[in-house]
Amino acid sequence: MIIPAVLLGLLAGLFTKTVDLAEDNSLKINGMLVNLTGITYGLLLALAAYKYNALAPLIVAVVAAVIITGKMDAKGHYFGMASFVFFLALFGAGPVAVAPLMMFFAAAVLDEKAGDLADRKYFRNKTISKILGYRPFLELTTLVFAALTGLWLVWFYLLAFDITYLLTPQLMKA
Repeated sequence: MIIPAVLLGLLAGLFTKTVDLAEDNSLKINGMLVNLTGITYGLLLALAAYKYNALAPLIVAVVAAVIITGKMDAKGHYFGMASFVFFLALFGAGPVAVAPLMMFFAAAVLDEKAGDLADRKYFRNKTISKILGYRPFLELTTLVFAALTGLWLVWFYLLAFDITYLLTPQLMKA
């Protein structure tokens, strides 16, 4: 059960970062291909939330947090979010646990806000700025959640997503 979910996380992280790189113009790919990449990551997120109900609060919370904090600011990501909503509605979803949803949402918003401050060099301490640039709050929250509930799938999924999200720029250079 964990391995297919981890594979979905790895692929979703890869496609999400690919859209980021293309939209930031550091990766030169056709606009239609960027939109299809966005649709693909939306499908992958929806599929993970549908197939693994334990992941639904995490995925919905992160999607809501990036929308509310204004991180969805490019056409490729609009396609990603629209396809996520479309495919989740098409597949259907089980009940989403409210407490984990709110906890993950708060951590994701905190990550985005602290990461923005780090990106703007708000913190004088370079170590703190670098740590916050990696947006650690959601990762730590899912780790504690998994340790307390035994739902390690949630942490492994996020870890897989984050690994490929962080490594994709280096993979694209090779």
